[in-house]
Amino acid sequence: MGQFNNVDSMFRGVSYNKFTTAVLRTAMTKKVAAVTAKIAERRTRVIKLMKEFKITDAVMGDLIIQYMNDQKRGQARMSYSNSVAATPAKPSTDEVTVPAGTIANLITEKGLIDSESGEVKRLNLIVRNLKDKEPVLDTKTHKLIQRAAVHTLTDDEIEYLGF
Repeated sequence: MGQFNNVDSMFRGVSYNKFTTAVLRTAMTKKVAAVTAKIAERRTRVIKLMKEFKITDAVMGDLIIQYMNDQKRGQARMSYSNSVAATPAKPSTDEVTVPAGTIANLITEKGLIDSESGEVKRLNLIVRNLKDKEPVLDTKTHKLIQRAAVHTLTDDEIEYLGF
Protein backbone atom coordinates (compact mmCIF):
# COMPACT_ATOMS: atom_id res chain seq x y z
CA MET A 1 0.00 0.00 0.00
CA GLY A 2 1.43 3.39 -0.98
CA GLN A 3 1.57 6.62 0.96
CA PHE A 4 -0.55 9.62 0.13
CA ASN A 5 1.64 12.68 0.66
CA ASN A 6 -0.90 15.42 0.07
CA VAL A 7 -3.36 14.70 2.89
CA ASP A 8 -4.31 18.39 3.31
CA SER A 9 -5.88 18.50 -0.14
CA MET A 10 -8.16 15.58 0.73
CA PHE A 11 -9.93 17.59 3.44
CA ARG A 12 -10.11 21.10 1.97
CA GLY A 13 -13.90 21.12 1.83
CA VAL A 14 -14.41 19.52 5.23
CA SER A 15 -15.39 21.89 8.04
CA TYR A 16 -15.09 20.11 11.34
CA ASN A 17 -14.21 23.03 13.57
CA LYS A 18 -17.43 25.06 13.62
CA PHE A 19 -19.89 24.62 16.47
CA THR A 20 -23.04 26.38 17.61
CA THR A 21 -23.21 27.92 21.06
CA ALA A 22 -25.55 25.18 22.31
CA VAL A 23 -23.12 22.42 21.32
CA LEU A 24 -20.16 24.32 22.71
CA ARG A 25 -21.93 25.12 25.98
CA THR A 26 -22.82 21.44 26.47
CA ALA A 27 -19.24 20.32 25.87
CA MET A 28 -17.83 22.99 28.17
CA THR A 29 -20.31 22.14 30.93
CA LYS A 30 -19.27 18.47 30.70
CA LYS A 31 -15.62 19.51 30.88
CA VAL A 32 -16.29 21.65 33.97
CA ALA A 33 -17.96 18.66 35.65
CA ALA A 34 -15.05 16.35 34.76
CA VAL A 35 -12.38 18.78 35.98
CA THR A 36 -14.35 19.51 39.16
CA ALA A 37 -14.54 15.77 39.87
CA LYS A 38 -10.77 15.51 39.29
CA ILE A 39 -10.17 18.36 41.77
CA ALA A 40 -12.30 16.58 44.40
CA GLU A 41 -10.33 13.38 43.81
CA ARG A 42 -7.02 15.22 44.22
CA ARG A 43 -8.22 16.94 47.43
CA THR A 44 -9.21 13.56 48.84
CA ARG A 45 -5.72 12.21 48.12
CA VAL A 46 -4.08 15.24 49.75
CA ILE A 47 -6.25 14.92 52.87
CA LYS A 48 -5.52 11.17 53.07
CA LEU A 49 -1.74 11.72 52.84
CA MET A 50 -1.82 14.52 55.39
CA LYS A 51 -3.79 12.36 57.84
CA GLU A 52 -1.58 9.33 57.22
CA PHE A 53 1.60 11.25 58.05
CA LYS A 54 -0.07 13.49 60.68
CA ILE A 55 0.81 16.66 58.77
CA THR A 56 -0.89 19.86 59.90
CA ASP A 57 -1.01 22.96 57.71
CA ALA A 58 1.75 24.60 59.78
CA VAL A 59 3.98 21.53 59.53
CA MET A 60 3.23 21.26 55.80
CA GLY A 61 4.51 24.79 55.22
CA ASP A 62 7.79 24.02 56.96
CA LEU A 63 8.25 20.71 55.12
CA ILE A 64 7.60 22.39 51.76
CA ILE A 65 10.20 25.07 52.54
CA GLN A 66 12.76 22.40 53.43
CA TYR A 67 11.95 20.43 50.29
CA MET A 68 12.10 23.48 47.99
CA ASN A 69 15.42 24.64 49.50
CA ASP A 70 16.91 21.20 48.86
CA GLN A 71 15.59 21.25 45.29
CA LYS A 72 17.28 24.62 44.67
CA ARG A 73 20.58 23.30 46.02
CA GLY A 74 20.29 20.09 44.03
CA GLN A 75 20.19 17.97 47.16
CA ALA A 76 18.00 14.96 47.68
CA ARG A 77 16.85 13.56 51.01
CA MET A 78 14.94 10.40 51.71
CA SER A 79 12.68 12.08 54.23
CA TYR A 80 11.94 15.37 55.94
CA SER A 81 11.09 15.96 59.57
CA ASN A 82 9.61 18.71 61.62
CA SER A 83 9.33 19.06 65.36
CA VAL A 84 6.02 20.45 66.43
CA ALA A 85 6.85 23.24 68.85
CA ALA A 86 5.90 22.83 72.47
CA THR A 87 3.40 25.20 74.01
CA PRO A 88 2.56 25.83 77.66
CA ALA A 89 -0.60 23.75 77.19
CA LYS A 90 1.37 20.96 75.46
CA PRO A 91 4.87 20.63 76.90
CA SER A 92 6.03 17.63 74.84
CA THR A 93 7.12 17.84 71.23
CA ASP A 94 6.06 15.50 68.44
CA GLU A 95 8.36 14.64 65.57
CA VAL A 96 6.75 14.43 62.13
CA THR A 97 8.78 12.52 59.54
CA VAL A 98 7.57 12.43 55.96
CA PRO A 99 9.18 10.72 52.94
CA ALA A 100 10.48 13.17 50.32
CA GLY A 101 8.32 11.53 47.65
CA THR A 102 5.21 12.21 49.69
CA ILE A 103 6.08 15.90 49.98
CA ALA A 104 6.75 16.05 46.23
CA ASN A 105 3.40 14.37 45.63
CA LEU A 106 1.58 16.81 47.91
CA ILE A 107 3.22 19.80 46.20
CA THR A 108 2.31 18.43 42.77
CA GLU A 109 -1.28 17.69 43.76
CA LYS A 110 -1.77 21.14 45.30
CA GLY A 111 -0.29 22.77 42.19
CA LEU A 112 -2.62 20.79 39.95
CA ILE A 113 -5.60 21.66 42.14
CA ASP A 114 -4.78 25.36 41.78
CA SER A 115 -4.30 25.02 38.03
CA GLU A 116 -7.50 23.03 37.52
CA SER A 117 -9.47 25.43 39.72
CA GLY A 118 -8.35 28.26 37.45
CA GLU A 119 -9.37 26.16 34.46
CA VAL A 120 -12.88 25.66 35.88
CA LYS A 121 -13.17 29.36 36.65
CA ARG A 122 -12.16 30.26 33.08
CA LEU A 123 -14.54 27.72 31.51
CA ASN A 124 -17.43 28.98 33.63
CA LEU A 125 -16.65 32.54 32.56
CA ILE A 126 -16.67 31.54 28.89
CA VAL A 127 -19.91 29.55 29.20
CA ARG A 128 -21.59 32.43 30.99
CA ASN A 129 -20.61 34.88 28.25
CA LEU A 130 -21.35 32.80 25.15
CA LYS A 131 -24.02 34.41 22.97
CA ASP A 132 -26.72 32.21 21.45
CA LYS A 133 -27.43 34.57 18.56
CA GLU A 134 -25.32 37.03 16.60
CA PRO A 135 -26.28 39.87 14.25
CA VAL A 136 -25.49 39.39 10.54
CA LEU A 137 -26.33 41.30 7.39
CA ASP A 138 -28.77 39.49 5.11
CA THR A 139 -27.22 39.65 1.64
CA LYS A 140 -30.62 39.64 -0.12
CA THR A 141 -32.56 42.17 1.95
CA HIS A 142 -29.58 44.09 3.34
CA LYS A 143 -31.24 44.03 6.74
CA LEU A 144 -29.63 43.12 10.01
CA ILE A 145 -30.93 39.75 11.18
CA GLN A 146 -30.12 37.40 14.07
CA ARG A 147 -28.76 33.90 13.49
CA ALA A 148 -27.35 31.16 15.70
CA ALA A 149 -23.83 32.01 16.77
CA VAL A 150 -21.17 29.77 15.23
CA HIS A 151 -17.78 29.39 16.86
CA THR A 152 -14.59 28.25 15.16
CA LEU A 153 -12.30 26.14 17.34
CA THR A 154 -8.69 25.14 16.89
CA ASP A 155 -7.68 21.48 16.74
CA ASP A 156 -6.35 21.71 20.32
CA GLU A 157 -9.64 23.19 21.57
CA ILE A 158 -11.60 20.45 19.78
CA GLU A 159 -9.45 17.78 21.39
CA TYR A 160 -9.63 19.46 24.84
CA LEU A 161 -13.44 19.55 24.73
CA GLY A 162 -13.65 15.95 23.51
CA PHE A 163 -15.24 16.50 20.09
